[in-house]
Amino acid sequence: MWDDDRNSSVTLAEDHFVQPDHQQRRPSQRRFSSYINVRFSPLQKRWFEGSADTVNLGSSMKIFDERYGGGPRRGSLGSGSVPMNGGGKLPALSENQGLTDDSSHLPSIVRQLENTKATSLSPPIVPNDAPVGGKPNGFFTKVVNTFDLTLLQDKVYLNMMLGMSIAVFAEINFSLLTPFILGDLGYSTEQIASIMSTLALADLLFRFISPFVGDFLKLSPRIMYMIALSMLIVTRFSILLARSYDEMMIVAFGLGVAKGVRSVYMSLVIPSYIPLKRLPSASSIQMTTNGIVLMTIGPCVGVLRDWTGSYSKSIILINGFTIVTLLMWSAELIYVYRRQNRAKQKVPPTDAAPTIIVS
Repeated sequence: MWDDDRNSSVTLAEDHFVQPDHQQRRPSQRRFSSYINVRFSPLQKRWFEGSADTVNLGSSMKIFDERYGGGPRRGSLGSGSVPMNGGGKLPALSENQGLTDDSSHLPSIVRQLENTKATSLSPPIVPNDAPVGGKPNGFFTKVVNTFDLTLLQDKVYLNMMLGMSIAVFAEINFSLLTPFILGDLGYSTEQIASIMSTLALADLLFRFISPFVGDFLKLSPRIMYMIALSMLIVTRFSILLARSYDEMMIVAFGLGVAKGVRSVYMSLVIPSYIPLKRLPSASSIQMTTNGIVLMTIGPCVGVLRDWTGSYSKSIILINGFTIVTLLMWSAELIYVYRRQNRAKQKVPPTDAAPTIIVS
């Protein structure tokens, strides 16, 4: 009897396919041998080693429902869609659909829930040609949006841009006419070359010095540009008052100083006011306006010279346009300053504590 038990145990441990005679063993021995078969069998998978394809949520719920009798339970995944709080329904899983998705390694029910949310929350498709309001955009509206012409509604920028264009027109015309003006005043070619060299040297020197001067004085680029325009007006008039070569050299040095300061702060006036996002559009509008002003008013300087026979009237005309820029900007600055003071006076102070008089 002991030999039979030992032989049957060895046989079960070595090969689980060999089935002993169940009639010759007691029930306890049959349960122990079944446990050994399940525990140590290399070919049979345990319950948690099954693939995801063999586990079906729908069939599991179906078995659960059949065990307790009756039809499918309310809210079960195998019976249809499950209502959600948002008013939608959770998609149902079929009996043949696995719990996991092999492509994303996510539960299939989560994948279908995400697809349902994406479909319900997606905005309506609007064609590119038709706006949301239903009215097609006109050509003028497209041009305004493309070039950001709404900047012209800003009165401060409009005043700044027109003043810059007028000042640039005056400076370009005067720079081109400076050698001819000196020749008309009776200076020789060598003297004109020396005067122009002195002017250029002072210009280069103060292009390097002027940023430090503006930072020391704590002045805005616009104020520094206005100071440079004032210096240009004075030095241009001084050309007509100079009587000797030495005096003209001094005037040329002062003219170079004014040109150097103007060249530095001219490119900083508009960026100091316009945000960086709208700066390309503002600069393009500025350059376009410069070209229009140069083409329309520029020939007037030559016509005045031919009509009067002297460059003196042309210099006065050029300085007149520069003065117009200074007047436009000064009026705007004074208006804005007064309006800010009135706004401050209308707002009552909030920090003042009530005074209590104790008798």
